[in-house]
Amino acid sequence: MPTSAEIATDKAWTAAAFRMSTHELGQLAQPGQMLFGVESTHGGRVVLFAGGLPCWRDGTVIGAIGGTADEDAVIARTALNDFSNTQGQGPAKGVEK
Repeated sequence: MPTSAEIATDKAWTAAAFRMSTHELGQLAQPGQMLFGVESTHGGRVVLFAGGLPCWRDGTVIGAIGGTADEDAVIARTALNDFSNTQGQGPAKGVEK
């Protein structure tokens, strides 16, 4: 489905741009939180629900991965754990659900 591919790409872009999981960013974007309204920035490309994870290597984000469903977050985490020397998480140690 073309829209699923676009959403997955935007999840990866969001995770790389904000250097945190899209799940964690979504929590910080709730009403009353410090990033409330962030989803209206960057041409609407920011995704605030689970499935986007940054890929860290030696303390630097070198990319990201985005999934299309809850199951994909598990697949993304497994792929990053195999690749990344920081287990798919950055300094914030965000928990992907």
